[in-house]
This record gives sequence, structure tokens and C-alpha cells, in this order.
Amino acid sequence: MGLGTQAKNISLVAGREIRQRTSSRGFRIATAITMVAAIGYVAIPHILATKQSNKVVGLVKPYAASIPYLFKDAAKADGIQVTLRTYHSVIAAKAAINGGSAFVAYDAKSGLIVKKLASGDSATQFAERAAAEIAKAAAISKAKLTPAQLSMLRNPKLPAIVGLNHGPSPLPAEQKAAIFESILMYVLLGQYGAWVMLGVVEEKSTRVIEVLLAAVEPTELLVGKIVGIGTVAVIHAGLVIVSLIAGLFVIGSGPTNVISGSLLITAPIWFVVGYAFYCTLFGAVGSTVSRTEDAQAASFPVAVPMLVGYISVVFTLAGNLPSSMAAVLSFIPGISPFLSPVLYSLHEISLAKMAISLAVSVLATVFLGRVAVRVYTASILRIGARVKFGDVRRAAVAKSPT
Repeated sequence: MGLGTQAKNISLVAGREIRQRTSSRGFRIATAITMVAAIGYVAIPHILATKQSNKVVGLVKPYAASIPYLFKDAAKADGIQVTLRTYHSVIAAKAAINGGSAFVAYDAKSGLIVKKLASGDSATQFAERAAAEIAKAAAISKAKLTPAQLSMLRNPKLPAIVGLNHGPSPLPAEQKAAIFESILMYVLLGQYGAWVMLGVVEEKSTRVIEVLLAAVEPTELLVGKIVGIGTVAVIHAGLVIVSLIAGLFVIGSGPTNVISGSLLITAPIWFVVGYAFYCTLFGAVGSTVSRTEDAQAASFPVAVPMLVGYISVVFTLAGNLPSSMAAVLSFIPGISPFLSPVLYSLHEISLAKMAISLAVSVLATVFLGRVAVRVYTASILRIGARVKFGDVRRAAVAKSPT
């Protein structure tokens, strides 16, 4: 059979999968949910930050001239913005606190006033910092320091900080982008891997496979199914990215403010490689069972490296995974689609190391593809009990059918 005929058959199978998947109600609902989630990922934090960024601090007259500056210093140290508002009585200040129009209030006689005194409360924490600033200013005033001493106190000479390893530290935005990318990678690879596996099982259990194999070769059927569902996966991921970018423009931001610039390039590449790796395995595993009930247990070994890859990203971002171990794991096929782009975006590995990791994954995918085709060919027509591991192993090492 010529390459032209094979390509035509693969495209026919792929087109069938695309039409079948995109016309399903489940795909539309899942796509809508992930698009809304992408918009919420950027919009909700912005709305909350806008709501919480500017706090009103009430100052009850009379107060010292230095008090407004001390509150601004405390706000700067806490990373928040405050608006100072003057009240003529403590009663008015307390009413503002209870009504939610003021965050913290200060009275020279009563001290600092918050709505709820609790250790984890943001208003209490800010009040404690402001109280420390006020107490420090009062102590400096009573000490009657000279201008030179006061200058030394306010502008101390800090000791040098020497780092053993040099390099840019990951920013909170980069870490947040890495979390989002790894979650999206895990969800999409799991979802579309399951689609490939369950599609194979369904065709086998209903014996539709016998009709299909009368028209196309097993290799063409498996490759066409992977390409077709992969195309749907790319469409799904593209719609999520478009929703993400649309949400960013709505809030007046740009993609690189929330998503690392490197992830915008490397994540799609790694998604394609990860999809090819896992869906090839899922397709081969699906051919060894004849019932949907058996598919989950059969696919567990395939899902393990996917879970390890996702957990490795979480542990890396939490600082619980040593950088040397993370770098080693990034070269393991199946784990690398999750870990390698994240480590590169966080400046933990170089571009050369990520390229080597990508090459290893591609070679592993090609090798597994050849094995998967043999397993699929040997198992797809075996209806009934699950194909035993020994039979799968023999099919994997056997020569490809001519």
C-alpha cells in the first residue's frame, strides 16, 4: 500500500473522529467550562485585588502631624494602598469600621480600632504594623537624637547578601502561570487520553472494529484516531488560550503579565509531545480490553507517570523537591511534558537541557509508537477476556507484520 493511500485512510479516520467528538454535547459543555475557568483565572484575582488594594484608614482628630506618614509607611511595608480619611469623633470612626467603609481607625486616646481582633485578620495585622511604627516614632522622639543619629537610624547600612547560586528568582506571576499550565496539561492529556482509549474499547466491544479493519489497516486506524482526537484537543486548548487572552485584555493587561513568555512558546510544543506519548499508550492499552469496566484498571500504569509529573510540578513550586532531583526528573519521558517547560520558565534549567529533554521524549514517543502499533494489531480483534500481559509482551517484541 502506497504512502498516498495510507495518508488518505488516516485522514478519513481522523475526519470521522473530529466530526464525532466536536458534535457531542459533552465536548461542548467541557469546552465551555474550561473557557469560563480560563477567564475566571485572570478576571477574579483582578477584581479581588482591585477591591482590596485601596483601604480606608480613619484618623480621629486631633492627631500628630506624623501619624499620616506612619500609616503610609505601614501600608507600604504591607504592600497595600491606603486612603486616609478624617473623622471628628471616635463614634463616627467606629460606625465606619462596622459599616465596612473603613479598614482601620486611629484615635490618640483609644489607640487603633479594628472590626474584629483576630491574629489571622488582615486589618489586625495592618493595625499591629501601624502600632509598631507609631511606637517606634514615639520612642525616637523621646530619645532626642541628633540629626546625624536620626539619619543613621532611618537609613541603616545593610550587610551584604551573598548567593551561592546566581540567577533570577521566579516571580509570583511566573509561579501562578506554571500552576495553571500544569493543571491544564494534566486535565487535557487525561481527558483526551481517555477519549482515545474508550474509543478503541467501544469499537472493539461493539465489533465495529471488524467493519473498519475491512477498509483500513490497524496502523492507519490507530494513527487516524490519535490524529483526529489530537486535532480536537488542539482546538480545545486553542479556545482556552483565546479565552485567557480575551480575559486579560478585558482587565487591561497583556498575556505576558500573567503567563510566562517562555510558557507561551514551550507549553504548546510540550503539549503536542505529551499528547503523542500518552495517547499512543492509551490506544494500545484500550486494545487489550473489551469492556469499558476494565479500561480504568488497565490504564492505571499509564496514568501513573502523568500523576507523578503533575505532583513534581506542585512540589517544585512549593520548594519541597530539590532542584537537582527536579532536573533529573525533567529528562524522564512522560514526566518531562509537565516538568521541563515549568523548570525552564522558572530559570531552573537551561534552553539546551530542555531541548535535550524534548529530544529524549520525541525519541521515546517514536519507539513507543512502534510498540503500540504491534500491541494494537495483535490485540484489537481478540474479543472477550482481557489480553494477558505475556501476550502483550510477545506482541511488543514481535516483528511488525508485513
